[in-house]
Amino acid sequence: MRFCGEHIPSVRPGVEIDILRHPLGVVALITPWNFPLPSPAWKIAPALAYGNTVLFKPADLAPASAWALAEIISRAGLPSGTFNLIMGRGRQVGEALIKHPGVDG
Repeated sequence: MRFCGEHIPSVRPGVEIDILRHPLGVVALITPWNFPLPSPAWKIAPALAYGNTVLFKPADLAPASAWALAEIISRAGLPSGTFNLIMGRGRQVGEALIKHPGVDG
């Protein structure tokens, strides 16, 4: 895997700043109902681009757009299990995701 990042100048002489981005592992994304397509896309794309596995739990008030987005992502040819759509009520499913020890971010 190739890590990407930036090298930026510092205000202090002789100091270099490198910003490296690397995968966390399993990332749970819980999104609100009021932007059912933009919010997930803004979160899912960078998470996948940096090599994470994504567990996407949309708001239970907007399941159709989440299902459509999951269908589009599934056609992209990602390895099985890389992107996962999880439906359910926030209190049960969302809480289980944020408390699960296997979720890294």
